[in-house]
Amino acid sequence: MAKSFSRNDHKLIGRFSHHTVVVGDSLYAWAGDQVGSPKVHDNEEKRKFISKIQKFTPSTGHWINKDTTGFPPLGVRGYFCTAIHNQLYYFGGHCNHDECYHNNITQLNTVSFQWRDIELTDATRPVMRRANGGMLSFEHDGVHHLLMIGGIGSKPAVQLQGNSYTNLSNERWRTNEHSMYELSSQGKWSSPSIIGECIPPASSFVFEKISNTRAVLFGGWFNGICSSALYLLEVSISLNIVYWQCVNNQSPSWPVGRWGHAGAIINGTFLVISGGMDENKTFLNDSWAYDINLSSWKIIPVPESFSRRVSQSLSVIYTEFDCVWLVSVGGLALNRSRERLRSQTCISDDTTLIEIDQIFLSPKESQEKYYEQLKLQGKDQMMDHGYQTRMNIEIAQIDNTKQALMRDLLVKESEVKIMQQELRIQRDVLSTKIKEKQEQSHKQLQQEETDFKAKRTFQQLQLQKQQDNLHRKMTQTVEASTMTDAQFQNERKLHMGPINHDYQYLISSLDSFESIDVPEKQLFIIEGDSLHFFNWEEYGLRITVHRGTVLPSDTLGIAVGAFIQGGQKFPEDTELVSAVYAVIFSKAPLKPIQLEMQHCVSVESAVHSSYLSFASALLTKPPYNFQIKEGGTFPSGNRYGYISTSKSHLWSLIIKPFRRRHANYLSFPKQYFCQVVYEIKIPGRKWKMKIFFGKDLGVIIKHLQGTLRKQQTVKELDLTFQFEIVDEHIEFCFDACREIPGWTIQPHAFPIRASQEAIDKNDRLSSFPYPPQLVTIKATPGIDTNSVLSYPIELKGIKSDIEKLNIVLTMDDVVQPPVSASTIQSSSLPFSPGCEVATPVLKKNFDSLLEMLAVSDNLLILTMALYSNELITKDTVTEIKNTGKSVCDRSASLLLALEATIKTQPQSIKTLIEVLKTKEAFRIIAEQMEKELGLHNYNQ
Repeated sequence: MAKSFSRNDHKLIGRFSHHTVVVGDSLYAWAGDQVGSPKVHDNEEKRKFISKIQKFTPSTGHWINKDTTGFPPLGVRGYFCTAIHNQLYYFGGHCNHDECYHNNITQLNTVSFQWRDIELTDATRPVMRRANGGMLSFEHDGVHHLLMIGGIGSKPAVQLQGNSYTNLSNERWRTNEHSMYELSSQGKWSSPSIIGECIPPASSFVFEKISNTRAVLFGGWFNGICSSALYLLEVSISLNIVYWQCVNNQSPSWPVGRWGHAGAIINGTFLVISGGMDENKTFLNDSWAYDINLSSWKIIPVPESFSRRVSQSLSVIYTEFDCVWLVSVGGLALNRSRERLRSQTCISDDTTLIEIDQIFLSPKESQEKYYEQLKLQGKDQMMDHGYQTRMNIEIAQIDNTKQALMRDLLVKESEVKIMQQELRIQRDVLSTKIKEKQEQSHKQLQQEETDFKAKRTFQQLQLQKQQDNLHRKMTQTVEASTMTDAQFQNERKLHMGPINHDYQYLISSLDSFESIDVPEKQLFIIEGDSLHFFNWEEYGLRITVHRGTVLPSDTLGIAVGAFIQGGQKFPEDTELVSAVYAVIFSKAPLKPIQLEMQHCVSVESAVHSSYLSFASALLTKPPYNFQIKEGGTFPSGNRYGYISTSKSHLWSLIIKPFRRRHANYLSFPKQYFCQVVYEIKIPGRKWKMKIFFGKDLGVIIKHLQGTLRKQQTVKELDLTFQFEIVDEHIEFCFDACREIPGWTIQPHAFPIRASQEAIDKNDRLSSFPYPPQLVTIKATPGIDTNSVLSYPIELKGIKSDIEKLNIVLTMDDVVQPPVSASTIQSSSLPFSPGCEVATPVLKKNFDSLLEMLAVSDNLLILTMALYSNELITKDTVTEIKNTGKSVCDRSASLLLALEATIKTQPQSIKTLIEVLKTKEAFRIIAEQMEKELGLHNYNQ
């Protein structure tokens, strides 16, 4: 027998695309699509509709209207809903106009009927705005969490890794996105990891909770298919993991695929589904029960008025004597071949749902339920005397059981008190042991401190002996050598050892790319199962190789190259913000390595990170078509992004999408560099000042510096900056009205400026990052002519630590680098250091130089650079090449030779400093020596 409650004074307001939620023995229905509901985002009329909620109680069969206070959510159709105790939680939903969706969370208290906003709708949040999905609550360590899955809605702000998204028509997207929200005082979003056979992007399915860690999902739209698949989920809040299992259709009877159907769980054991539509949009007139333990379906005979509906809700209410009520509310139903809003609530009882009782209840429970239903219908006279007698016997048995349990409870409490006393005794004993251990540790630390002091004294004596030996060895003579610089470089490449020689073909393979210049190459060798860190930061690349990448007895070669120009093609509306690197493995590693690549974007927030992406291309033939790769990480405040890979590819970093003139163009703060150099046209009389611009990337800067060294330009100023305003200019402000006797400064263009857009457009790692700006400077000797030019230039349009650039030139052909206005001017003046100044400066830095020369490669590289600049002789080169001596002895010979050169030619210390500056390992020492020379000159 089925009951239908449709009395006009206490009836349900017709609705569909809604949810009903059970709290206690009451049912609550809110919003949905109703007759006359406004199709607007928000106005007073819509507020009247959504500020009311209806409450239903089976014992009366009445719907009661309740007014609410506060601000109800605007997503009225297809919203997600669940209950925790006496609180109702609503997420997302369609706004009932256009393609407007939400991702807010709102709470309703069913005692005070007051709304409270937990999270407002935010289009930039990495949680897709959507409707027609599912939401359940799970509790862990006393804290409840909301899990939202799937749905259809607006384009996601961020497509989360591990989730899938499908672009539909009318600016709508379907997803299987998993969103988790912690209902704590702080409240935070997370995206759980997905394991197993997860659903594809889906909507309009049934999603019900089995237990505090399990759930079940059935049906829905999957990528244009009306699904009949059933999935079981295991949810781990502590691990933030959702495990999926697809249950294969092994039953001879299985429901057809459907969407818009209703579902409910009974006793955590049976899933009941009812109604919905098939893929032809035909109303389905059936109801099914799925036994979760037996993995089997069974059809349930119910009236057509109960099951022949779409977008209705189905709820379960438990009453006394384990009576189960299935309540179907609202929805779209067929009436004389026309659709109308359903305004009746069909409640199934024992007579109508007899097959359900046989499935879910034991015979005894069925009889008790039957008598309870008779009581609700006012038929108490049908309850016979035999039943009353059985009930009295059962009540007496319950009382006896209760008394026995109370006695057991008293015994247990006594045992607990005894255990607590024993624990206190154990705690006191443990406390005593801890104090004794602390005293013992204190004595041990005192002894270790005494031993350390004695060891330090011994090491100081040993160090003094080593210094005495070094001073003695620096007096030894050196042998002759005829090795040329080219021969030395070739021998150094072959000196990489037998392992490097085995992988030399990897370096050669980098030269085989068509239309590409690869000026910088490096080979890294991984030996055995250990952790490796390879730092190539001067070219913007770092590599981390984790344990397990190579077998303990094996080796792996990794060749990397930095690309300068040619053949790359990037996705439309993207901008390259890094160098392009080739990464080639000698063979596939057992585990991926971690690449860290430098970019020029100042990542200040998660929004900036979301637009950065890695891009890769196959090592085939040009053009090298780069595709966006997911999985990269871009920490805030860091100029490096990292990704894991185990394949040989070309790699780069891009901004996506990037339309400079687009209405939604987002400003990305990027770092740029500027280098100023002088080219001597006539010594002491005429110079050409060149100003270069580019993105602040190590590969570009190193390539530019190498090119400028070949052109024999004089040392430059390095300046890094950001543009104050997007797409504005950096401008060098020359004072045209200022006259300096004997000097003329002629910019080749006026004003001297460069725009951000022009730098970005030309900066595709060509031969030069950006065409240089030119300034010609001339000096004319005369009585009134200043021998030294000091000309400050103001910099506009940028953010930098340097606000002014000072040109310092002298007529005696000594050219000083440009300095900032804050630099001590005396250290920039021309001077000629004598032996009494140059030699002490060199000796003062002996220790620092010895420390750097202890590395064999550093010693060999610096030796040839010094020889090519005529700072040491061939005899010294031969001495350094003698591998029969230790590195310490050979380093001492080199420093002794340099000391002898500077004593006879004090000016050569300036050449030495310039050579040291070209070597990254010695740059800091060179700058320190240059500063000390300047201070000596200043004191004189």
